[in-house]
Amino acid sequence: QYSSTGRLLAVTMADKAITYRHNALGQRVAKLVNGVVIEKYLWQSLTTLLAVYNADNTVKQRFEYGLSHTPVSFTQGGQRYYIQTDHLGSPRVISAANGALVKTISYDSYGNVISDSNPEFAIPFGFAGGLYDADTKLVRFGYRDYDPQTGRWT
Repeated sequence: QYSSTGRLLAVTMADKAITYRHNALGQRVAKLVNGVVIEKYLWQSLTTLLAVYNADNTVKQRFEYGLSHTPVSFTQGGQRYYIQTDHLGSPRVISAANGALVKTISYDSYGNVISDSNPEFAIPFGFAGGLYDADTKLVRFGYRDYDPQTGRWT
């Protein structure tokens, strides 16, 4: 289900109903599954995600940026992690502050995840640095969603 301006509002799947809330600027500010808030998003600018919050308003992940539009590190559970991206901004490697490898991700040329060494360690960024939704497999880029399975914008 889309709004008149093309925002994805809801997705009905076989086992769940996903709803998205947006602010007046059109930014996604919350994700609900079966009517229950799962996470909330705090934005610095139109496309710079500062933090993801749990339903109880505790910080799940807080992001730090360098000179690009993609974060270079984040804090989760009191621990610092570093994000290494490719030339498109797709996260490829997540490492802990001590240098230990936490996660590696591979994509095909359309942005489909080919391999994820640690899917339980979720980050909200996906192909080309967009906001990745593991439930729908869509990647949000500002105001539009990209479907890597079809290689098209929704």
